[in-house]
Amino acid sequence: SGAVASDAQHKFFRLQISSSAYSDPHIQAMSAMSLRRGDVVVAISQSGRTRALLDAIQLVKEAGATVVGLAPSGTPVVEACDLPIYIDVEEDNENYTPLPSRIAHMAVIDILAVGVSRAKGPSVREHLATLNRGLQSLRVLREP
Repeated sequence: SGAVASDAQHKFFRLQISSSAYSDPHIQAMSAMSLRRGDVVVAISQSGRTRALLDAIQLVKEAGATVVGLAPSGTPVVEACDLPIYIDVEEDNENYTPLPSRIAHMAVIDILAVGVSRAKGPSVREHLATLNRGLQSLRVLREP
């Protein structure tokens, strides 16, 4: 789930949304206690049962922020969230390969990012174009 959170942080950062991704439970707790009403946390869990994440969600709610949760339905994580988004994917328990749920989580993050981008309107397109132009100097030119 940490890799998905990092991907989400990158997408929202590019859309001019102040964002951070924390996997360490101590930093999650400190971050949660630093929030206030109007802030939004996206809690991501492939199992929906991670105790440290549940503890952080409680702190977020105590701070007055909103929690969007991406986790399997009927799990403690989505039950603790203000806005649950159910990610129900069958995993192969014989071989530990959580690839299907990771892809499902990333697809939902992409959908959320597109929604944010559309809501922000043309200004975000101009910002993304500016970023793209600025990054050109970091790339090796193609040879003819």
